[in-house]
Amino acid sequence: MSHIEERKREIEWRIEKILSSRGYELWDISITGILSTNPQVRVFIEREGKTGIEDCVKVNNLIRNEPMIEELLGGDYHLEVSSPGVDRALKKKEHFIRYQGYKVRVILKNEKIYKGELREYQEGVLLLFSEGEKRFIPEEVIQSVRIEPAIEF
Repeated sequence: MSHIEERKREIEWRIEKILSSRGYELWDISITGILSTNPQVRVFIEREGKTGIEDCVKVNNLIRNEPMIEELLGGDYHLEVSSPGVDRALKKKEHFIRYQGYKVRVILKNEKIYKGELREYQEGVLLLFSEGEKRFIPEEVIQSVRIEPAIEF
């Protein structure tokens, strides 16, 4: 593991610790430009119930008040905190299990797109019910999975 990857893991661990002690879940994190003149950290948070702007501001302040994160990034940094949104990306095993029964959009690395109901996740394979068929999709061929929000008029 590279020095940069070690720093990213340490930053993620510290942010996750800050969030979990306050009732938030770290949904996802993106860290770019470590040790550059403009590192960027994007944090997606979830809280039981509804995650609002006041939660994002609170978490932003909590992270900013952790001096070790700035030190690990090599100085000042740009921080964005938001909720994962209604069309949230599913990336972790826990996400796939939690959202079984939901409509999702799966984009494969070969750019093929499937839309359907996420039925199951087991041993790195998604079971998707799409266009009347069961599709078993291994994680290694997946580029992204997102919730397909139900829009009602």
